[in-house]
This record gives sequence, structure tokens and C-alpha cells, in this order.
Amino acid sequence: MKFIYLIITAVILSSSTCKKEDPLDPPPSGVIDPSKPSELVLDWRSFLADNQQEAFSNNPILNSQQDILMSSLFNPDGREIFKLFDGKTGKLKWTWDDYLRNEEGFFNERHLVIGDHVILSAHNATYAFNMVTGQTVWKNYIDTMYGSPFIFKDESGYVYKTFSGEKGRYMVYVFRTRYDQLNWELVCSLKDSTESYTSFSSSALTATYNKNGDEVIIFTTYKYIGPGTPNKAEVVCYNITQKKFDWIKDYSTRYTEFAVARIKSNQNRVFTFALKGPSFYLTSFDVNTGELLWENKLQDFGVGMFLYKNSIIVTCNNSTPVRSYYQSTGYMTWEQKFDATILPKLNFDFGGSNLFKNYLFSTHCNNMLILSADNGAVVYFKQGAKDGGCLQNGVAINEMSRTFYVQDRKYVNCFKIPQEVKY
Repeated sequence: MKFIYLIITAVILSSSTCKKEDPLDPPPSGVIDPSKPSELVLDWRSFLADNQQEAFSNNPILNSQQDILMSSLFNPDGREIFKLFDGKTGKLKWTWDDYLRNEEGFFNERHLVIGDHVILSAHNATYAFNMVTGQTVWKNYIDTMYGSPFIFKDESGYVYKTFSGEKGRYMVYVFRTRYDQLNWELVCSLKDSTESYTSFSSSALTATYNKNGDEVIIFTTYKYIGPGTPNKAEVVCYNITQKKFDWIKDYSTRYTEFAVARIKSNQNRVFTFALKGPSFYLTSFDVNTGELLWENKLQDFGVGMFLYKNSIIVTCNNSTPVRSYYQSTGYMTWEQKFDATILPKLNFDFGGSNLFKNYLFSTHCNNMLILSADNGAVVYFKQGAKDGGCLQNGVAINEMSRTFYVQDRKYVNCFKIPQEVKY
């Protein structure tokens, strides 16, 4: 009897320490004196915009030569101009805008980086160029279907893009091509037999492997039926190795849609954001079955997810807490609610954060925020924008020179990494 009592006691104690509802201790500060962070030291600054309008930039990208690729938007002809700057001096090396038609807005999941290639995705057009030489590798336009603006990749060097449209109003098509050569091939197509909705599309896709080692792609679909009618939301797994659908799961009774294009996969799990009425969720699904493993309600719309060790770090729109969850269980590992002096100055948005080693760098217009990915501690928080500018769309980090690059409206800035960041 005593033995049974000890077992029951141990189980109760174990379960009480694992509940995600349990309050967590606030993360410690990573700065020796949080009120006096070191100044951001500007290494160089170069002019980004070619006109008097407000500029904007694609997420900054370092190439293999450690030069920095930026771009300017809102040009008079509606063309986004990509520019490569010398990483050490800021000198402009070349520009690229070799489009089939005027295009702009290639930030976040609208572009990919594979080696020294950048792949850009508009709705119907796709482009690839070499970011060392500035030469166009390929470009393509498909006018028979309506394409998603988002693009994804796998470990084998393929890029994936989804289409729907005139040739199949009730169809979703998945195409892929090698990043360095143009050869679009149809991977799969999916039709809904009811045809009782206004549109059928897909925006989020990830490539991974199932427990048998087969390569699979998992994507979400969105069916818009009409005003006042619940939409339909599905998660779909297509087995590329076996050339068949492994499963299709309809989650319409649980979620309105799987929001935007944020999706990650790791160790037989898929993570994506979901929406149900006014509520937002982080969800995890089993790669092999499509079953929901866990969900966590978020305080606002999810805009960023980062896989770090055994955890997934999530940022939400506006200045809601940054949280980290165990990938396996969804239990919270840490939460950073921020000091009252910092909170009003934060606004997490799409593309504004980057994971570097054990740090999360995040741009907040006037300020640069750096968190510890291990415990959520505020390692650095200081103004970085110059002359009324606004830091936007995250940073690119040169590990060897201990510098980082960030767009500041009409300028590209190169800063020294703060001394508080240790690696």
C-alpha cells in the first residue's frame, strides 16, 4: 500500500510541474545594467533610395562574399530595385530589376535564399538571380492560373509554388523547380468535389520526411465560401516518394483558417498558425497522420516562429509577450512580458525578427531588441534609428566581423554587434 501511495504521489507531483497553465518565473535580464545598454556603433551608412519618396527594403541578405543585399520599394515605376553593397565599406556594387513586368514587395515568404541564389515570387511571376554577380538565372510567368505570392523550399534544392485559377477554379496545384534552373513540374493537384465555395487556394507549405523516410510536402488549403458562411480549412500531406496523398484532414469545425504563410516542420511535427473567430493559435500536427498534437492560444496574430533546440519561439503582432514552447508537448518554456518602460516601444511585425545562434534580434522602428533564445532575457534594448528613420524587416548578421546590417528607411546601416551579445 505504501508503494502504491508513493507512485500516486510521484505522478501528481510530476503532472503539476508540467502544466502549461502554471505561472513561470519571469526571465532574468541578460544585461549587467539594463538601464544602461551600450551604444550602437555605426560602422558605415549608405544611401538606399534613388528618389524622394520613402524607401523600403527587402529583408537584408548576406551573400557568400559577406556583401549585403538590400532593395528599395516605392519607386515611381513600381519596380523593386535590388542593390548589393560591399559589406566592409558600403560601396554600391550593382543593381538588379530584370523583371518581365513591374514588380515589388518581395519580403518575408515572397523570397527564398539558397546558396548565392535569390528566388523571388510574385503572384504569377517567379525570378531567380545570382547575388554575387547580379546576373539573372531564370524568370518565368504563368498566365493560365492564379499563383500564390509565397514560395517554399526543400533540402534537395527544389522550390515550391502553389496555383489555382481559370483552369481549375476548384483546384489547387503544387509545382516545383530546381532553384538554379527553370523546369517547373506539377507535383500534385487537389480538387474539392463539392465546388460550393467562391475560391480555393493554398498559401503555406513545408517539405519534410515521414517516419518511413519518404519525402512529403504538407500544405494548408483555404476555401472561401461567402460572407456569413464559415470557411473551410484543411491540412494536406502529399507523398512525393510514393506519388500519392498520404492524408487530408479537414479542421473546419475547429479553425476558420490556417493564417498566412508561417509554417515549420521538424522531427515528424508541423507547426503553423490558426485562426478561429477572434482567437489566434499556434498549432502542431503529426506529419504521419495529420492529427492535431497540441494547440496554444496566442494573445494576438502570430507573425514569427523560430525553431530553437527543442523549442519553438513565437512572436505576435503588436507588443504581446514573446513565448517559447516545447516542440513535443506545447508546454511553455519561457515567457517575456517586458518591462513597463520597454513595452510601449515594441511592435512585432512580419519579417522584423531573426534568430542568430542563441539570440533573437528584432527591429522595432526606433529601437533594436535582442532576447536570449534560451530564457527570454532582454539582452539589449536601445535606439538604433538615425535622423527620424525606422529600422524595419529584421537584420543580417556577419558573424566573423561582429557586425549586423539593417534597413533604416532610405539608408542601409552597418552596426557593430553590441558587446552584450556573447558568442
